[in-house]
Parts: sequence; C-alpha cells; structure tokens
Amino acid sequence: MVFGDVRYQIGDVMKIFLEEEEVRNATKEIDPNDTLGRIVQIVGFHKDQFCEKYASVRWLVMNDRVNDADSFDPLMFKEGTQ
Repeated sequence: MVFGDVRYQIGDVMKIFLEEEEVRNATKEIDPNDTLGRIVQIVGFHKDQFCEKYASVRWLVMNDRVNDADSFDPLMFKEGTQ
C-alpha cells in the first residue's frame, strides 16, 4: 500500500503517535506528555466500501525501557494484541 510517498508492506514495523484530540479524549491511562509513540507491526491491509484504505496492526510491547527512542531492537519487544 502506498501512502504519500511511502510504500508499506505487511510485516513493516513503524512508530505511531496519538493526535492531540485523541489524548484529550482518552482514558487517564495515557500520559498527555508521552511523545514516544507506540510501536506497531502491519499485519494486513483493508479497503472499505468508500475505497478508504486501512491497516491492521499488532501492538509491540516493550520488555524494558528502550534507551534510544529512535532505534528498534526486536529483542526489546514482545507481541501485544492485534
């Protein structure tokens, strides 16, 4: 799937961030000062009846605190929910 100038494939790992509005509307479990984002792995692509494209993701949960927020070490993560 192509979004903007980037081509995504199943298996790609990426960092996603909550929008400001999502943080305001979220439960108290989310720290509004959290700028680290969340790590996900793409597991599938979908298109709805209006041709809008979506990706299904698997959350990757940190085993320990990651020292470098810009690097990804697969050994530091375990599979979360899909």
